[in-house]
Amino acid sequence: MKSYLKKILKQFLASIDMLEAARKYYQLCIKDCNFNRNRNKILFQAVKNIKKITFVRIKTENYDALTEAILFKEMCRRARLSMTEQETFFYNPDFFILPWYRTPKNLVTIGNITVNYGDVLNKGISGLKRDIEELTQKSGNEKFCKSLLEVCYAIEIYSKRVRHFVEKNFPEREELIDSLHRVPVYPAKNLFDALQSVLIVNSLLWMNGYPLMGLGRLDQILYPFYLEDVKKGRISREEARMLLKEFVKTLHKGFRYKSYVLPGDTGQVIILGGKDENEVDRTNELTMLFLDVMKELKLPDPKVVLRVHKNTPLEIWNKAMELLSEGVGYPLFSNDDVIIPALQQFGYEIKDTYDYVVSACWEPHIPGVSFDQNNVDNLNLLEPLVGLLNEKSLSHVKSFDELLEMYRSELKVYVSTSLKRIEKMKFKPAPLLSLLTGCRERDISEGGAKYNHMGILTVGLSNTVDSLLNIKRWLESQVVNSLDEIKKLIETNFEYNLELLYDARNKGLKFGDDKEEVIALSNDIMHTILTMTENELNPFGGKYKVGFSSPSFIGSGMSLPATPDGRREKEPLGVHISPSHGEVTYVQLFNFSSKLNYKKVFNGAVTDIMIEVGFLKKNLSVFINLFKTFFRLGGAQLQCNVLNYEQLLDAIKHPDKYPNLVVRVWGFSAYFRDLPEEYKQLIVKRAKQYEAFSHKHTKVQS
Repeated sequence: MKSYLKKILKQFLASIDMLEAARKYYQLCIKDCNFNRNRNKILFQAVKNIKKITFVRIKTENYDALTEAILFKEMCRRARLSMTEQETFFYNPDFFILPWYRTPKNLVTIGNITVNYGDVLNKGISGLKRDIEELTQKSGNEKFCKSLLEVCYAIEIYSKRVRHFVEKNFPEREELIDSLHRVPVYPAKNLFDALQSVLIVNSLLWMNGYPLMGLGRLDQILYPFYLEDVKKGRISREEARMLLKEFVKTLHKGFRYKSYVLPGDTGQVIILGGKDENEVDRTNELTMLFLDVMKELKLPDPKVVLRVHKNTPLEIWNKAMELLSEGVGYPLFSNDDVIIPALQQFGYEIKDTYDYVVSACWEPHIPGVSFDQNNVDNLNLLEPLVGLLNEKSLSHVKSFDELLEMYRSELKVYVSTSLKRIEKMKFKPAPLLSLLTGCRERDISEGGAKYNHMGILTVGLSNTVDSLLNIKRWLESQVVNSLDEIKKLIETNFEYNLELLYDARNKGLKFGDDKEEVIALSNDIMHTILTMTENELNPFGGKYKVGFSSPSFIGSGMSLPATPDGRREKEPLGVHISPSHGEVTYVQLFNFSSKLNYKKVFNGAVTDIMIEVGFLKKNLSVFINLFKTFFRLGGAQLQCNVLNYEQLLDAIKHPDKYPNLVVRVWGFSAYFRDLPEEYKQLIVKRAKQYEAFSHKHTKVQS
């Protein structure tokens, strides 16, 4: 009955062109309920939030990029403006402005990218508009160019409204008013302008519904403005630090509404550091100031990714580790010496690879020129194995090698199905993103960007490797006599053989062991995927990237029965590149991880560890050397949860005692109290598993 009523409601909303608005409003109300999906709570919140709604209605006849541009212009005309006396910058994305129009079904909204903030700061919207007007005279696609111009007009309208609002309500704010006379319509002249310009553009991206938008290499983008201010005596280092502090606090505004799947999952990533094409380190004073500010504020969002390499200064390492030791879950470290060659081998232009950023979590792409949708699908590597073990009889399988070959075949079928699914995806036109990613011939949703690659994530590699290693060991040692016996174990969820459950979890080689057999099997599985993706092109002519990391380790585990790695029914899968069961030292894990095939598998290559906070603070220099050696050996990316196991247990019992306890979830940081129970329990379980690491040797053997 409920499903029937839901169907009728959807049909009614579609008939009056309000289905899109209803979907957006429903998601906002879920976020207001802290992602609690209790229908009564959501309904109550929906009634409570009605006063916040602004509807923007337009007619849609031939839906395309121009339609979206016209809608955006109406949003800019009607968006609510708000500011307090305490705020340094103007920033007020109107999350409750709802589109009232008809769109085709099943269009995917583009997100997870980073736009070209540098162009906005250096050219202004007026400069971009002039470029498009010149192009219109040459281009055969006048309608698309018109959509870009409409977006420019829209931003001009919004900017004028903001300026008048501040002039009327805060006439004493002379610096802000002066800045708003320029940005973002005209180029920024100083650091204040640059920060305010970024904030206005960023707020419009959120208002228009693009999820998980990155912030780019802010220390590089903003540095010329800071340097000019310092040279001319307009600003001191301390004044710049205060501006950056207010800027970061401002970006935290709307934290809940910006979150995508869970509180904190916003995609607001600030990229710092890195090297250039001459192998010269590009960190600067703003890099240092950002690290200082993030350490002072201790906010879970925005987050920091620090690009490191062999020439990263020790001073940067020290500041980064001090920030990490605060327990905020960042920075995530990304190794230029591995990622940049991988991007070049994949086919990105050499000059672009030195400017790489990451998507919402860790997947590399090029800012301002990439459509790259880096997580269009997720491969659960356990599913093909579960499918094999669910066959009626496995008595015909005589050896482990035969089973492994069968798994490879099943995995290829599984990947092929995924590619067919991706080929059917259609994307929603996005003229604002097109404007800010250099699309000048056709919309970004139609392949108009310079790079149009798609990324596939994987989950369950550690469980699959452990399962296969256990099966091999059990067969060779005759702990079991056939695969049919293993099949019965998982069908009964290990209920009648707890001894073998213990064996599965704690004995034999495990994912993360730096033994050749484990490394080879892990790379073999990923190579099997590559054989299906390397020579395939997506519908836009781009290629497919594959990664080791995925956020779906809890959701994917919920759909699976018990598996031979010792995972029981519905339990989570392994987290990124880290052991699911058993114990390995940091040394073993880093040696193992550094030998994975990141040359071709780089769409997320995160080694994920936990460190006891007291142990890290006492041994900062040891961990700096450990991390540097890991990256020198070939590690790609590293993220760390810096926690205390006993504190986590107490935080579950007494959440009010720890309102500001921050943890790292999959690729973002969040307040522990806000997370669903299953995520809290997994973090506690992993913290217990890693607790013993603090008592083990931390020197990597090269």
